[in-house]
Amino acid sequence: MRKINLIALLLIITVFSALAQNNTTSPYSRYGLGELINRGFGQSRAMGGVAIGLFDPGQINMVNPASFSCFENRSFIFEFGLKSKASIFKTNEQSYTDNSSNIDYFVMGFPVIHSKWHSTIGLVPFSFVGYNLEMTEETAVGTASHFYTGTGGLQQFYLGNSFMFFKHFSLGVNASYLFGDISYTRKVSFPGSSYVYNFYNEQSTVLGDLFFNFGASFTDTIIVKKDSAISRDLARKIKFNFGFTYDNASKINGSSSIFSTTSLGAGSSLDTLQNETIDNGYVDIPQNIGLGFSITFMNGLFSNNNSRFTVAADFRMQNWEDARFFGRNDSLLNNNIIGMGIEYVPNYYPRKNVGYFQKVFYRFGFHTNTGYVQINNEAIKDFGISFGLGLPINKFTKSTMNISFEFGKTGTLANNLLQENYGIVSLSLSLHDRWFNKRKFD
Repeated sequence: MRKINLIALLLIITVFSALAQNNTTSPYSRYGLGELINRGFGQSRAMGGVAIGLFDPGQINMVNPASFSCFENRSFIFEFGLKSKASIFKTNEQSYTDNSSNIDYFVMGFPVIHSKWHSTIGLVPFSFVGYNLEMTEETAVGTASHFYTGTGGLQQFYLGNSFMFFKHFSLGVNASYLFGDISYTRKVSFPGSSYVYNFYNEQSTVLGDLFFNFGASFTDTIIVKKDSAISRDLARKIKFNFGFTYDNASKINGSSSIFSTTSLGAGSSLDTLQNETIDNGYVDIPQNIGLGFSITFMNGLFSNNNSRFTVAADFRMQNWEDARFFGRNDSLLNNNIIGMGIEYVPNYYPRKNVGYFQKVFYRFGFHTNTGYVQINNEAIKDFGISFGLGLPINKFTKSTMNISFEFGKTGTLANNLLQENYGIVSLSLSLHDRWFNKRKFD
């Protein structure tokens, strides 16, 4: 019955994901492929976005596909997430607020061959474009109203596979189909005059192609102190994990169209200035290299208990400077991302008569991003801190509800630019089930 419920829930989430609304209102999403999304899930988002070096059997981590090897045998994991973002946009002269919410992602993971081959499949966002701006200015021929709108983004449907070698080393690959459409419109009108031409321009792009990213992971455990009276699981030990990720440089095929018109006052006929379509173009996604590690102290740092403490860090770099979008560049930079995070659970191996909050995962982290967009010689940087909880659903499974809060700043007020102060609430549900267990009868 539980498997049937999971499949039904998967179908529901699939429908809603297809209808999900955009999750950004930033004007900076006008550039490149829009606002690029951190592909970390519930655990990662509360830990500053770190994921490359995490190797947790209770969580799906698509950032490093090699991490799927840590899934427990005969386990099935289904996870989906919700996300809500509120922003305050400021310039040197004014400010305004905006918010957005949507279903974020859904993924599931399962073993294929006992201890050797594990897989995941899911639908996750890759980028978002979403803004709606209006401004007016006084000209020699009257008041001009300017309207700028951007919508769309890219989604990533992926199948991930991980293979374990020698109990310590694993390799993984995500094979994805990247798809979506992006539309930009610009309109200039003179509402107070019927003798001045109005202007309308729309640029639309439709993309769809294969995309691959690879991962490697090495893990080992050192027994610090072993008491003959307790099991290996309860011995005091330190677990090390090192991760490496590589996103292959790709050309994503698609089509692009530009349509421009002018009109003289309301109700007048349109004069077409441009109507052009490129059917066989492409956009560049440059290679992305990442390094990460995590160190986990099991069963206490200095005393015997059932706690687990993890510290992790990531570094990623991507060369956007030379990327082309249907033959042209777009004010982009090479960017670097650094993230650090910690996680602590007082009682990782739950026992009877242990309080609920002894089993909760407590998480904290921060990230800094040098930004891949440059405007007026200013890089649009991003910095944020995050924290959250992993709340066990019951004592019989590893199912958890993950909640995280992130607060950060994007952009700058320098050179008449825009600064965004944002807050993000993410909620995810990670459901665990056991498949292919042999039933026992009296």
